[in-house]
Amino acid sequence: MFIDDLLDVIDIPELMYADDLKIFLEIKTQRNCERLQEVIFVSDWCRSNCLYLNMSKCSVVSFTRKKMIQLFDYEIYETVLRRSNEAKDLGIIFDQKFTSSPHINYLFSSAFRVYGFIIRNGKKTLQL
Repeated sequence: MFIDDLLDVIDIPELMYADDLKIFLEIKTQRNCERLQEVIFVSDWCRSNCLYLNMSKCSVVSFTRKKMIQLFDYEIYETVLRRSNEAKDLGIIFDQKFTSSPHINYLFSSAFRVYGFIIRNGKKTLQL
């Protein structure tokens, strides 16, 4: 099933890749928060097309380089979305300040895990 027709009903900026959808809006006032909540009717579109959202994968991230503003609780299916400090998009991890520091830390830790595996197993091979 294609979800391209979903883009016809969303009137705020969105990013879509395959079956992954991100909607966003610059928040300056409380009304912007309410507007974004109104647009989360995506859940109604999904329900009417027999597609169900995986609520464990739905989250809210507020990106800002300034001091964090008052946070608004967004809901889908009368469930408050969890708020996250990081977002992973196309394999890259970004934090709230939109830096890739968490991604770099993840790459370093992955590289050291592989290095440790090679050292541990390399010693066993050399002893044979």
